[in-house]
Amino acid sequence: MTLPIERDNNIIDSGTFVAPRVILEMYQKMSFRAFKVWACILTDLAEKDFSFDEQMLPISYIWNVLDCRLSHQRLTAILDELQTTLIKKEEYLTQESVTKISSFSLLGPTEIEINCKDDVTKLKYQLVKGLVQLLRSESNKVLFFIEMRTFISLKGRAGQHAKNIVLLCTPHINLNETPFLKVTELKNFMDLSDSYNNEDGSVNYKIFNRDVLKPAMKAIEENPYVNFEIVGVKTKRENKKINQIQFVLKSRRSIRGLLSNTINDDSSPSDPNALKGLLTTYWASKLKNANTSYQYSVIELLLRQFKLVDKYIAVITSKDKFNKNPAKETERIFAIATAIAQLWIDGQLSKEGSKIYSYAYKIYGNPTTSKIDALCKKFLISNGLIHSQDKQSREIEKEERIAKQNAAKSLMLGLKSYTRNHSQSAIVALDKEAMANLNNEFIIKAKKNALGPWAKKAILKCYENNDLTNIQETLEPVLTRMTLALYRNWITERCCELNVIKERSVVDLINKDHKLKLSMAKLNISPDIDIEEFETTLHQYTSADG
Repeated sequence: MTLPIERDNNIIDSGTFVAPRVILEMYQKMSFRAFKVWACILTDLAEKDFSFDEQMLPISYIWNVLDCRLSHQRLTAILDELQTTLIKKEEYLTQESVTKISSFSLLGPTEIEINCKDDVTKLKYQLVKGLVQLLRSESNKVLFFIEMRTFISLKGRAGQHAKNIVLLCTPHINLNETPFLKVTELKNFMDLSDSYNNEDGSVNYKIFNRDVLKPAMKAIEENPYVNFEIVGVKTKRENKKINQIQFVLKSRRSIRGLLSNTINDDSSPSDPNALKGLLTTYWASKLKNANTSYQYSVIELLLRQFKLVDKYIAVITSKDKFNKNPAKETERIFAIATAIAQLWIDGQLSKEGSKIYSYAYKIYGNPTTSKIDALCKKFLISNGLIHSQDKQSREIEKEERIAKQNAAKSLMLGLKSYTRNHSQSAIVALDKEAMANLNNEFIIKAKKNALGPWAKKAILKCYENNDLTNIQETLEPVLTRMTLALYRNWITERCCELNVIKERSVVDLINKDHKLKLSMAKLNISPDIDIEEFETTLHQYTSADG
């Protein structure tokens, strides 16, 4: 039985499905409803730092994403489907020249609670260890963001196909095109390997295009939450039959980047996450196909990440030079860009007053091959694109761990200073009347023991020597040391609730201290996470010190 639901305004249906590339590239062999539930679980687990432990997921979140309530039988059927569906990951190990294929169940043990009215009230879940380990290892790399409203608003069979196309295209938005895919590979990705085939086993592209691709692309075009549009489809033929396909893409909404574009900092790339996405996508393809090349517009897009203007780009490369050997010129531009990006991540370009476009222009003008190769190797190892056990690689991995710990320490210091200033700004923003009202509210709550025994004890002690009636200044001078932090936090939270000041946010933290932008890039932390989760993540890095 399926029941309609009323929207719960407290449910954040504008949440974000955060996934590493490896999840997007896995074959999604599940029903659309099952995928939506799985997306809820992955989103929830990402917020909990990919814990191995059993987790509780608010059932209202699932109902919101499904846009309906399900009976416990229907929900159990979906959970059973996830527990019995396998996903596969293929990884080519360049050093050993072997391909490793891993498979995992989508979901581990679950437990649901049902009340006397036969309504599901709770869902506990746990992912299998292999999948959690995979998610943990990939979470340090480039992450891709898809608004959950994308999946909520896609409906029916066309929506199911559109979902797969969205997953396929998302890593390639900044490149303006996907690689050419065999039509059979695309059908496999969409779990349609046994459909749309001729009697001789070949693909019936005409019917596949009519019944699958066109409806899916129409659903994407009409969906306001999909952050790209498909502006064209290119095909290749073999024996007069279409056997390969490529989607030409155009970004139509800004992806939630790892760092805010409102930060105007000439020493940093325009969008570090987009830059890293371009580089990792290229090298992932390059390691499989030595002749990988992109359109010239992608080359220009990459160079503009370093804030290079047209006249400098024209000196570095040109359409004529590119057209003579696209693969060679693509490799040259991307290799030097990778080296510059790694130098920036290492903090080598962060001198006071430095301009990243100045560094980029000089390096492109006089590159040192050995240094470029070494920096590229470091980037590939740091991002898990190549695996090597030689001494140099182990040193790079060790340096990477130390750099992340140091970046986390810098962010922790910045967060403490930001929090201190945020509390002070709350007190400064209050006029005398508002200050007196909040003080009276704090005193009443403290007397009722609503703020804990220390607060009650401190307020009662204050009454022995002070008149606390309508105090129009901060209570800090008369409170004990044990209650100062509690008072400041309470005042700050009330000011946020009353819209006197904005709530703390990671974006605001970085906007107030541009130097922290580099540390954020080193840790690949999204500013879209809440401040408590941000602090927890930093503690995980600093606790691993030593």
